[in-house]
Amino acid sequence: MVAVDNVIDNRRVVLRDELVKILPETAKASVAVGYFFISGIAAIIEPLSGVDKTRLLISATTNAPTAEALLDGIHSLRAIRKEVEKTHYVNNDTKATALKDASESMKESLERMKQTTDEKNAVETLVSMIANEQLEVRIYPKEKLHAKAYIFESKSSSLVQGVAIVGSSNLSIAGMSQNSELNLKTAHSPDLKQLLKWFDELWEISVPFSDDLRLIMLDSWAGRAYSPYELFLKAAYLQHKDKLEEQHKIDPVWGTTFPRLFQFQKNAVDQCLTMFELYGGVIIGDVVGLGKTYVGIALLKYLQLQGYRGMIVCPPSLVPMWERFCEDYEVDAKVLSRGMLSQESFGLYRDYRYRSRDLVLIDESHHFRNNNTRQYENLLQFMQARDASAILLTATPFSNTANDIKNQILLFHRSHVTQIPPANETDLDVYFRQVNNGEADLVDLLRNIMIRRTRRYVLNQWGHVDENGAKYLVIDNKKMYFPHREMKTMRYNINKVYKRKYRTIVGYIDENNLTLTRYSVGRHLKEEYKNVEPYRELSVA
Repeated sequence: MVAVDNVIDNRRVVLRDELVKILPETAKASVAVGYFFISGIAAIIEPLSGVDKTRLLISATTNAPTAEALLDGIHSLRAIRKEVEKTHYVNNDTKATALKDASESMKESLERMKQTTDEKNAVETLVSMIANEQLEVRIYPKEKLHAKAYIFESKSSSLVQGVAIVGSSNLSIAGMSQNSELNLKTAHSPDLKQLLKWFDELWEISVPFSDDLRLIMLDSWAGRAYSPYELFLKAAYLQHKDKLEEQHKIDPVWGTTFPRLFQFQKNAVDQCLTMFELYGGVIIGDVVGLGKTYVGIALLKYLQLQGYRGMIVCPPSLVPMWERFCEDYEVDAKVLSRGMLSQESFGLYRDYRYRSRDLVLIDESHHFRNNNTRQYENLLQFMQARDASAILLTATPFSNTANDIKNQILLFHRSHVTQIPPANETDLDVYFRQVNNGEADLVDLLRNIMIRRTRRYVLNQWGHVDENGAKYLVIDNKKMYFPHREMKTMRYNINKVYKRKYRTIVGYIDENNLTLTRYSVGRHLKEEYKNVEPYRELSVA
């Protein structure tokens, strides 16, 4: 059991090799170390698991000032003596601090371990040993425990009583095999008795830590097995946590001038602000009836408080509504009719009234899905000249191709290079070509810049059920219901309307090749004019 060479320095004789030899013959082990790393004990877990009883005494590893640290500086002898006396006095606060420091040290030790099958098995073995009272761990709460002692009591009475190793090695991989250490091994019976007496005295005043350590290991990456569903939830949370966790608080001084919002609308505002801060623009694509206007005005109000100066581009019929909203909620925003952008004589980026605006809310932004129109060119010039950000409101983000979305995104993008995943791996041009070819899913990009909910989703997430089974939302402690939709069948008889002449009329149209030229002038363009201004726009007019 005892090696010929009793000097262990990790050069000629390695401590880990000695422990692997000694532990199989050990009935009871008592170990006291200053630093303990779970990765270190994992290196000897197999022979250690065969020991009947192991006591492990470790230091709390605190960051509090020590006498040595004080001595390194210019401190009075009285201050040093006072600090030393504090470390020798143990009370409930001292014990609580020791447990807290030890817990943090153990968590850090687990985080730094290699996440391999061997390490996971080692942690599971330690948990089992603690549960079976085969391993007991305590924290020494007084001064820093500098001593390193490994005391092993033998299983067989016919052999020596046991072996002890004392010296400089901590219970870590480096201390047991890598660092240049100096330890001395002894099998001298009086030495063992004196060392056990020393250990027992420290053990009696120490703080139990076994249960805490077991819980820490169970709560770690190695402590339990996760189901595929739990892994999916974790991945989904990590991907969307910025949108799920409320991050933007409204200053109570300004809160009275904010619109009264349902919880699902507040959630939209918070998510939109996160997207806006990341990518300089956001699309609010909620279906009709969920209050995109209220979400939009709340965003303008919040961003106004951050120093943005707003402008609203909307259909002519909605100009009075937006002007009223700006007045009601004290939003400083210029309101511009979308029709103005189509006029050849109007250049938005040159107009002095809008020169200071750097945030544009575009209501019904799907009208800007085509980049070959005067209104699109007019707005794009302004956005680029002012380096403006954008809030896009639309219930129908695109109707023809994915390029409808691309053109709207480019209103708040300076170039095709983007930070929006997954297009950030290539650029917007390449990504949308992949989408159009079926090689990429547009949803993967839109989830980063668009909020889109349906009534059913909102009611399922934020709704309540009344006594009649109907779902409702709550605002200011009042129940609010979506209008009930009644489906009715309306019948139409085309033969009756046209007195059974419908097919005859259609036949005349086909025979005479009748076309509504006013609405499709582009079909009659000669080939040489199809890409020449101003005729080019006729193909989409």
